[in-house]
Amino acid sequence: MSKLKNILLQLSLILLFISLVIAIRFAPMTETFQFDYDEGFNLMKAVLYSKGFSLYSQIWNDQPPLFTVILSKWLNLFGHSIFAARLLTLLFSAILIWCFYQIVFFELGHFPAIVATFLLFTSWLYIRLSISVMIGIPSLALAMLAIYFLYRYKQNYYKIYLILSGGCLALSLQTKLFTVFLIPLILLQILDFCSKIKKIKNNRLFFFKSISLWLISLGLIYSLLGVFYQQFWNKEQLLLTHLQQPPDSRVENFNNLQYLNYMSHQDYDYIFLAAIGIWAIISQKQKKGVLPLTWLVTATLILLKHQPLWYHYYPLLAIPICWLAAYGVCLLYNLFSQKIQKKFQLINIKN
Repeated sequence: MSKLKNILLQLSLILLFISLVIAIRFAPMTETFQFDYDEGFNLMKAVLYSKGFSLYSQIWNDQPPLFTVILSKWLNLFGHSIFAARLLTLLFSAILIWCFYQIVFFELGHFPAIVATFLLFTSWLYIRLSISVMIGIPSLALAMLAIYFLYRYKQNYYKIYLILSGGCLALSLQTKLFTVFLIPLILLQILDFCSKIKKIKNNRLFFFKSISLWLISLGLIYSLLGVFYQQFWNKEQLLLTHLQQPPDSRVENFNNLQYLNYMSHQDYDYIFLAAIGIWAIISQKQKKGVLPLTWLVTATLILLKHQPLWYHYYPLLAIPICWLAAYGVCLLYNLFSQKIQKKFQLINIKN
């Protein structure tokens, strides 16, 4: 009964988040023609797919197939309306927010998790991206679900969580490939988790089995979906379209350093907290903070090279920034608590 109550509570929180965003953004969700050109592309592909046309042969598609397939089924179920389509993205956003909260809670506790989740929710364009029919938020939601299952694996080392983690990241990659850089970061986390088990005699063998299980789950699900939707037969659409775009220095999106600087200035106060968090991680040698730190560094280096640089890539930075900010909040909270306790002790001594 306690597990059932917990599940119902978590589902209630997800529904509350969805209801809150709908209440705040109901008019834009129903009345805005399009937030981005990508909305039109995604909707057209989904409608054509629902009518029986095939991806990559009859439908031009420069992205993995999963979101198009899910959106097509969703629209058939709930009606062909822009509100229904945007509601699907909002559902993915709710999953992302829930996973983010749970992960930070596992590491630091309730208060830092609440603050960090609020920061992510209010970060630059997050709400708008949460109600746009685009693939970035769904891909990141599935990636965060993969990391969530990884942290569940850390708690009890049940193999099912490794399988679910690898499977969710495969689904993320089959939504948008920009989460591929998380693969080595997750492998490092698995190595760290396995090295902390003292009961097992042969840690290397256990690590090898864990890595193999995660990679097999990732590779198998990714490959099966790719074969089923004939994804691997058309490299021109999936790869060459993105790699052969001629750079144009006159366009802001091709000036990576300038545009990254512009994006980071939107949440400069969050970056300040993240800087405190980075200092806390390094000074206190908190290994559990390595994942958000390496995520931020890796994503920044990739975005410095990737052209063109679009505004909807920003959540790749916002997630680790708010995650690191949680460490800053935790440090400041502990320092404040210690000062309060000392003041009370001095008052008691004087009395």
